Amino acid sequence: NANIGFLSDFCDSIIKEGISIKWGASASISIHMNKSIFFKLKRSGCEYLSFGIESASNKVLRDMRKNITAGIAKRNIVDCYESGISACTNWILGYFTEDEEDFEQTLRFIAENNKYINAIDTSLFTIKPHTYVYEHREELGIYLDKNLMWSTTDSKNSYEIRIKRLEKFRRLQKEIALNINSRIGGLRKCKL
Repeated sequence: NANIGFLSDFCDSIIKEGISIKWGASASISIHMNKSIFFKLKRSGCEYLSFGIESASNKVLRDMRKNITAGIAKRNIVDCYESGISACTNWILGYFTEDEEDFEQTLRFIAENNKYINAIDTSLFTIKPHTYVYEHREELGIYLDKNLMWSTTDSKNSYEIRIKRLEKFRRLQKEIALNINSRIGGLRKCKL
């Protein structure tokens, strides 16, 4: 969905030709995605979209250079849900600037919007060679050992802290899955 015009034309072609397919894709959260685009996606056979939201903290999103806000993310997943498309969301825990309040904002966002989300997944932030963070780790206040294990030099973001956040995230994920199961009467999963 990087090019909304192309995406719209793609959907129009499927609809016009009467092609009956079911499909899904990865999608970016975008201010340019609106209800009419989501409904057009649904009419073209789109069953699910997987969004890399990463964080619900506007500070962390800014630090990641995502060019989105938690408000835009909410609007996209609500519009996706209302169009009948399953929304899968992906989250990155422990970005090097993430503090406890940033993490809690992500948990609150998921809890408050879980009725619009069909699946959630997460990973821990890792630092890999040849990336911006790797190349600028010292000026960013990151200590990296020879095994690529890292912590911030102020010790406010360490592997142990990230694991505790992951455990808390998984507890919320399990709790929300039970709520959704009771609401839809089946296993919680994206339509694939």
